[in-house]
Amino acid sequence: MIVSVWLLILLRREVFHLFKVSGARIPYLWGALAGRMGSCMCKEKTSTGREVGRVVTQQNVIGGHDSIDTGHPTHQVTNRTQHSSVVSSVSSLQSGYSRSLRRNVNVLVEETLNLIRTLIDNEQEPPQAMIQLHKIAETEEGWMDVAKSLILSIPLDDPLGPAVITLLLDECPLPAKEAIAELRETLCLSKSGPNKLFSECSSQRNICVLLGCLAEKLAGPNSLALLTHEVLEYLVTNLSVHNPPVIILHSLVALEKFAQTSENKATITRALQMSNPRPLEKLETWWHNDDFLRREVGFCSQWCLDNLCKVDSIPI
Repeated sequence: MIVSVWLLILLRREVFHLFKVSGARIPYLWGALAGRMGSCMCKEKTSTGREVGRVVTQQNVIGGHDSIDTGHPTHQVTNRTQHSSVVSSVSSLQSGYSRSLRRNVNVLVEETLNLIRTLIDNEQEPPQAMIQLHKIAETEEGWMDVAKSLILSIPLDDPLGPAVITLLLDECPLPAKEAIAELRETLCLSKSGPNKLFSECSSQRNICVLLGCLAEKLAGPNSLALLTHEVLEYLVTNLSVHNPPVIILHSLVALEKFAQTSENKATITRALQMSNPRPLEKLETWWHNDDFLRREVGFCSQWCLDNLCKVDSIPI
């Protein structure tokens, strides 16, 4: 009995303490409940729902999710406007990033060209710029940026220019068919020349070096896909004696690389036989020229006639 009374006294103390602590909150809760009793809650619910819908819509637009349809035309227009502004902002950021990346690629190519002459042996670690270019070229878009930079950034008067193009492309991943098609569309090669962006003599020399390197790396269907009728016309037209010898020389080398595939070889031989006048036989006469670059072109033309594209000799 004594224990029961003692427990009852303790319980009353705890209940009194609890009401004492929470007593300040009871009038507030009671007033809030009394104020809402008997009043219509529809208007408040509607405005609250609008606010929540607007907040959720903004969060979804920022997060990249579809906006929530609240059922109100005004809110739908607002959501579409916000979505359009976010998309345009993202597009402008992406275009700015692409321009910055291209500038960075050009700088890395020029830095590689300057540092490559300092390498002494093959066991030496490659320059950091070359390693970064290899990482950029792992994606299709990055490979295109590297290829265009090699065409536009390598100067004509640098004797290591063709070697740097070959070295960088050898270490980069092989391009896919989509990248090859995009490269052809970008260069827009034809018998009248390349795209105006690549009309400089240095760019055309670099185009021939790049085509030759790709023809050597690719095999089978990919090599056939690269040597289209337009590309073949461009290379054969470059063999004219009126073109700079450096372009003629690297066009010959590119044709020789393409001819490593038997089907390409037959196509190149047929195109040279149909040319009038036949360019290789005219260029062969440069073999004894006093200009060493022309003499090199004459030697390569003679080698192609003897080993690569044997054509019926006709009087020149």
